[in-house]
Order: sequence, then structure tokens, then C-alpha cells
Amino acid sequence: MKILILSQHFYPENFRINDIATELSKTNEISVVTGKPNYHTGYILSGYKKFKYTLDYLKNIAVHRVPIFPRGVKKNFFTFSFNYLSFVVSTIFYHKNFFKKDYDLAFVYATSPLLQALPLILLRKKLKCPIIIWVQDLWPESVIETGYIKNKLIIKFIKKLVNYIYKNVDYIFVQSKYFKKNILAFNDDYKKKLWVYENPSEDFSKLKLINKQKKQNTKIITYSGNIGHAQDPNVFIELAKKFRKNDDKFIIHIFGEGSLKNDLIHKTKENRLNKYIKIFKHLKPNIIHKELFKSDFLLITLKGSNAFSKTIPGKFQTYLYFAKPLIVISDGYIIEKIKKYSLGEWTNTGNYNDLYKKIMLLSNDKNKIKLYSKNCRSLYKDKYNLKYSVECLLNKFNELVYKN
Repeated sequence: MKILILSQHFYPENFRINDIATELSKTNEISVVTGKPNYHTGYILSGYKKFKYTLDYLKNIAVHRVPIFPRGVKKNFFTFSFNYLSFVVSTIFYHKNFFKKDYDLAFVYATSPLLQALPLILLRKKLKCPIIIWVQDLWPESVIETGYIKNKLIIKFIKKLVNYIYKNVDYIFVQSKYFKKNILAFNDDYKKKLWVYENPSEDFSKLKLINKQKKQNTKIITYSGNIGHAQDPNVFIELAKKFRKNDDKFIIHIFGEGSLKNDLIHKTKENRLNKYIKIFKHLKPNIIHKELFKSDFLLITLKGSNAFSKTIPGKFQTYLYFAKPLIVISDGYIIEKIKKYSLGEWTNTGNYNDLYKKIMLLSNDKNKIKLYSKNCRSLYKDKYNLKYSVECLLNKFNELVYKN
């Protein structure tokens, strides 16, 4: 099968579509249209021609890179907007370079914003194949709840644009079953297009971990992922304050980038919490994976809101592989997962004191730790391992292509 993947972000940027594309390429011909890598730095990485379209090959994947306006070191609404719009315009402008083949289907990896699907929709007569959009974030709910956009006219325009996208794609895949209600609110007819496809875990087939760990007095709680408004970074500060007050032997390791990372660094220094919070610079995934393995507990935090309560953060599937008890402060679907499969301890958004108490109780309960760890690994193997998940995706692709 010939598959065109459209994703503004791709290797060396660390997104789940990298592993999915690689796994699909083992039995299919994959072409990826993406931008120049700039996600975690804000500027185009060295070695990539900034203002030119290029065709590279990642093993047997054809990677078409179009020039884009970088996110900027000082990230704000305007730099983000130029970044997103430049990808749309550039993809349309250079489309002849990657529309040479007759694809069986086009697959849009739709992180925020959804408008990155527009080039394929506007050019669908030339594309001549079904378009599938895989929705990772609800729009416009996410952008409203993070506070990036407050203007009612802009929000109204975004809603119309999102509806236009849903209307003009052939199928809508969602990473959470709770996204369905929001999408059907636009039009109940979209029910025929909807399919739930949760994110798989990363590819750990080549990851080598040492089973024996050094005994340590200080327990490590690790967080990996985006550090922004959606994650409520105050969780780290409030937990660290309680550790300091009670002289607990805990430390929080934070691996990630995001709009509030510098603010978190500042608050950590301001509150003199450096003994209890360690914030790392950008590290390669394989290094972060080794740090996750060394951890005692893995932390998930999501701000309470309509959109975020329906989301499964990508780190959830990754964490499962490392078989460590999960510590979750959130509302909604992720809590449902934790309770159903008995994966760790949880509390609702903003309830920092309760979270602290549960961490302390769990740290002294070896049987619970063992149970949660076992359940995490079992769920990973049964549902979220990459090979199994991509097989399900490919079966769906074949079903849809045959149907058309």
C-alpha cells in the first residue's frame, strides 16, 4: 500500500508518528510530508536547509521537508501562528514534488492545530485518494482552555474552519473515545466517519536496559513530556514544598520542553526547591528512557478542563512499558484508565495535598508497588505495544481502501 503521511512534526522531533511511520514502512511504501525540525529549540536545526524544499530518506521512508517559519525562541501567539500557517502555505506551494505518486490513502497526524490538514483537502482533486485525519487534540477547545486565544471572533472563525476540515475528510480517527461527542456536536453525520485509535507506545525493540538497579535512599518521581498550561506545572512546585517541609527523601526529575519551562525553572529557584526538583535540558529519547527505568514512580499531570479531561497524554502509553506505578493528578479519561486497570494512585486536578498523601502511603507499600508495576507491563503488552497497534491501524486502512 502507498501511504502519504502529512505531519508538521517528524524525526528528529520526538513525536509518536515517527514510530508508526517506521513500523508501517516495513510492509508499505511510505512518504512523509513535514516541516523543517524546530520543535524543541524554536529555530531550524543545523544541517537542514531553511528556505528550500528537500527530499531525504529515513531508511526506506521518503521524507519531503517544506520550508517553514520557525516557532521562535521567545514563543508566543504570533510566532506559533506564522509557524502553523507557513506549513500550510508551503505544503500547497510544493505539492507537485510529492503528488507524483498515486497514493492509496493520505493520513494526517493532527496535533494542534488541525489546520495542517488543509493542504490535502484543498488539493484533494489532484491527490485522488481518501483522506484520514487522526485527531490528537480537540479544537477549538484546547486553544480556548489554555488561554492562548480569547477573541470571540477568532474562536468563531476557528470553529467554522474545524467543521470545514471534518466535513471534507473521508474519515476521522480520534485518540480518545471521549473526543467523539465534541466532534459530533459539529454534525451528527460525522458518526459514519469516526473511529477510535489510541496512541501506541514507542518502539522499544532496540532499547537495552540494565535489570539491576543501585539501591538509593532518595526515591525518584519522574515526569516526561510537555511543560505548558495544559499540564499545570504548579504540581511540581507544590509537591516539592511538601517534601521539603516534611524532610522527605524524594526528588522530582523533569524531562521536557514547553512554554512554561522557563517559568518553572524560575519558580524552582525562587522557592529554593532545587534539592527536590531537577529540570533537565533537552535530551535524546534513549537517554530519557534509561532515566524512566531508574525511577520509582512516573507522574502524569493534566489541567482540569473539558478538553483535557478527555485526552490520553502520549506519555501514558510510554510509561506503561517501564512497569512503574503511575502517579496521576487529573480529571476524566486518564483516571478511568488508572482505576480500571489498577495502574497506580490518582487524585483530581488541584488536590495537591491528597496527591502527596497517596505518594507517601504508596512508597511504604511494597505489595501495591509490585501489583501496579505488573499491571502496567501487562496492559502495555496486551494493548499498546507498537507492533500490535500498527497492525490494527493497517487492518483499518485496508478496510477503508477496499471500501473505496
